[in-house]
Amino acid sequence: MAVDLTNKIHGDFSTGSEVWMGYRGDITGAYITEEGTGANYVTYSNKLIREYNEKINELNQPKSLYIEPNDAGFRYTNKPLLGTYNGAAGAYSTRTVGFGGPLMRAVQEFVSIDEEAVDVRGDINGNISFSSPIIPTGTRPTWTGTQRVYSHTATVSGKKFNVTYLKDVTFRDIKDYYLDETNWANITYANGNLVDLFSGQQPDLGDAYIHYPVSYVASFFGDYLITYRPNMYGTSNGNEAPGLGIGPRTMNWVIGVQPVYNTLGEWVYDNPSDDVRCSIWYDQSHTGQNRNNLTQTTAADQPLLCAGGVLKVDSSGTTALDFNGSTHHMTLNTGFSSTINISGLSSYTVFENDATGSAQMVSNLGSFADGNKRWYSPYINVGKFNYGYGTNNPLSSDTANTNLNLVSLIADSTQGDARAFRNGSQVGSAGSLINNDGGTALVGVGGLGDSLHFNGKIGEFVFYQSDTESANRVSIETDINKHFKIY
Repeated sequence: MAVDLTNKIHGDFSTGSEVWMGYRGDITGAYITEEGTGANYVTYSNKLIREYNEKINELNQPKSLYIEPNDAGFRYTNKPLLGTYNGAAGAYSTRTVGFGGPLMRAVQEFVSIDEEAVDVRGDINGNISFSSPIIPTGTRPTWTGTQRVYSHTATVSGKKFNVTYLKDVTFRDIKDYYLDETNWANITYANGNLVDLFSGQQPDLGDAYIHYPVSYVASFFGDYLITYRPNMYGTSNGNEAPGLGIGPRTMNWVIGVQPVYNTLGEWVYDNPSDDVRCSIWYDQSHTGQNRNNLTQTTAADQPLLCAGGVLKVDSSGTTALDFNGSTHHMTLNTGFSSTINISGLSSYTVFENDATGSAQMVSNLGSFADGNKRWYSPYINVGKFNYGYGTNNPLSSDTANTNLNLVSLIADSTQGDARAFRNGSQVGSAGSLINNDGGTALVGVGGLGDSLHFNGKIGEFVFYQSDTESANRVSIETDINKHFKIY
């Protein structure tokens, strides 16, 4: 299988991303079923996966298609946690536990346009760091007319920008774009006239640039764009080009200026004083529309990945999301939650709380309203870690601390009951299973919906739907502990 796929990929120069998405699925599936993590590791890592990753790079395919982490030779360098055990239903981490692709979506505090959000991938070691490659996720307003759009990468003061523009058109041809309120929102006026933003100084290359003719920014983006430099003052009557003051003229027009960043560090360092938040924590156990992503669309409720130009880390130095204890939380809103049956379920949560007194939900797969479907792992209150399972709330408790912890909650027929573990040691059991797969569940981390907000850091949350999951608990905990250095 591996040799056949290698040869097929080597001779394929297709440009359609759907072709390579198919190859990716074939490879990751074969990696698991044919013991890619064991006897055939070298074959897959050094040959098949390497050939695939090289083609993704050569054909300029979307970066999300890479099988990661990989080294400079595109060899696969990981043994994925999720490629070893069956039944994974959701996996969220600041490291690569699956087969690559983005781990989370990051948004900077100053953001006013979607283009400033990025998807963060694992670095060469599979972890989120300032060396992590990033994928821009949004776009500024773009032209949708009949003229052909051109693009060029330009370097200004050592910083790269991608400039998109239209060639040889009049303002009359594109006035609907330029007179649209959204596109003109950042233009500065003085007494009805456009203000000369130059003022003898180089401007910020910000939003305002996308509204001016190419010739207006020619001195900053090179002679390859220039037609001529018009008078910078004037008004638009819907037919004339702003700043020209006289009849329609054929020009090149900028419709987009986007900074080019390669790594998370480059992106953060450009605005180091701005906080970076997480709006999507991607599910690594699925791909495409089947992903059960944890999301948070409200900016004030998004946990922090970075503050003041510094990544958030736990006490072991591992990158983690920081929840503020008052508003931050993330939820799973795909409808998947109603299918959860707590009679065959397990979850693993890596967290470090800042306080132990107030009521806080670290992670949950159940419902506060439905007492038959509680799954709290854990719930912190009055100096205790409480582990909730169905009507057993709590099924047990132990003394809370502010150390880095791994809490596992396992329920399956192999055990015959539900049991809670902290740092590998059992801390309680429910005595029996509860069969409940309907109703509502508030799946998430950092709170119970928008309440009982967690104050601290979370580095990983993985859960499985399996009736034999307890057999894998020790090996999964060992893998997690090896990375996070918890106990």
